[in-house]
Amino acid sequence: MSIQEFIVYRATAGPDVDTVIGLIDEASQWLRLKDTDQWARPWPDEESRRQRILDGLRTGTTWIVRDGTVPVATVSMTDEGNPLLWRPDELAERAVYLHRLVISRKYAGHGLGAALLEWAAQEGRREYDATLLRIDVWRDNLDLHAYYRRLGFRPPNGSAEPEIRVDKERWPSGAVFQRRIPDARTYRKNQKIRFTLVENASQAPDAERPMESPRHPSGTRPEPILAMATGMLLTAVNLLPLISRHPGT
Repeated sequence: MSIQEFIVYRATAGPDVDTVIGLIDEASQWLRLKDTDQWARPWPDEESRRQRILDGLRTGTTWIVRDGTVPVATVSMTDEGNPLLWRPDELAERAVYLHRLVISRKYAGHGLGAALLEWAAQEGRREYDATLLRIDVWRDNLDLHAYYRRLGFRPPNGSAEPEIRVDKERWPSGAVFQRRIPDARTYRKNQKIRFTLVENASQAPDAERPMESPRHPSGTRPEPILAMATGMLLTAVNLLPLISRHPGT
């Protein structure tokens, strides 16, 4: 069984803010085809959205997933819940809260989202000693509600209906879901997707490589361009006499 490997790093202010916004904007284009107004426009406005993203970068709570040099997903997580969404007794529980979980559409449908949720749960247990994984979901995105239910999430009240905690004008992603985090003894690692954690983008193995086309989620790549490879080989051969004349350079 082949395993696809991804790099995960803690994002920082700077170019990473545009990376996160780019992933959100890509998803928003796709969401326009669905029966939801999620991310139809930045909420409540573009500057406020950018500031929320910057806050997540500056506090070290936002992560970016890369396939080689290509950003393919992002998620923010913290141990501080929003009191608009979570009740005092719930906020007292050891939980990790996810925000802005976005998967590039090129990688959707291949289990990356589910694998990232598993990774976030274990990272939340390790970093915050969390026992619950929580997320607030856009209230009218019923397909997304169903997706989280398939992955074992439920509203805190256990209802089969969405549990909406706040009106749309105050907070549009007002549907709340949670799932227990398994401990290390019962946690089963994903057998198809593996994440390699690095502290920042500069430590990623592919950080110095030029941007390349993303791998297909199945792990295949486009065939090499024979003419380009041949040209590089001929150039190297032509340079050999020059190198031999100047061994000290």
